[in-house]
Amino acid sequence: MTRILGSVRNPQEAELLLQTSVAILDLKDPARGALGAADPVAVCQVVDQVQGRRHVSAAAGSADDGDVLEQARRLSLEGVDFVKIGFSRPSQQALLPEFRAAITAPVQAVAVLFADSPEIDPMQWVGPARMAGFAGLMLDTADKHSGSLDQHMDLAQAADWVRATRESGLLCGLAGRLDAESARYFLSARPDYLGFRSALCNRSIRTGPICLETTLRLLETLRESSAELPDLPTMIDMRPALAPDNAL
Repeated sequence: MTRILGSVRNPQEAELLLQTSVAILDLKDPARGALGAADPVAVCQVVDQVQGRRHVSAAAGSADDGDVLEQARRLSLEGVDFVKIGFSRPSQQALLPEFRAAITAPVQAVAVLFADSPEIDPMQWVGPARMAGFAGLMLDTADKHSGSLDQHMDLAQAADWVRATRESGLLCGLAGRLDAESARYFLSARPDYLGFRSALCNRSIRTGPICLETTLRLLETLRESSAELPDLPTMIDMRPALAPDNAL
């Protein structure tokens, strides 16, 4: 089942998404890049606000950031379900065990691979991530001016990667400036979740505020699209009160 992840900056944006079927609230600072480290104070506030009604994840930054280990360690103490760290070079695979160790159990670690990096082969990360104890992998784009994920990966490649990731027992997510059209394109690959920020915001400006009307319109489009896939349950069939189980 494909769930929806929505990236938020603060409790005000989280409150808007709590009115929708978005299943994962993902804290980040979009002004600091694709995986800008979340504000720990905002993370703590959202965890208290959510009270288990949604899964909560938090971005710790990218492996290139000098403070990412400390950010990962600190965020994992705030009661989130997942902490995300970005990777853009094959050599960074060697850092996976160190990052996993920095994230305090039972919080799960998710490796975000930047698909617009010419050095990244997503297939080559499945085994190392599993061996290092990561819970999931996500494909995203680092340069939000480089286009959406479908400009860096086609549907067949995405479906193969989703299949390999799932067979290894890892969660798999697709993001990268997805809008309604590109999300529909990848929906049939059946990832565990699709991630959004720009598509939830006024005029698709990712550093701007989330718009509830825009978000609901996107979710309705995806609901209609998922209904066209005979073996995918639709969001309307799921129970909103059980947020972590909401799915397309």
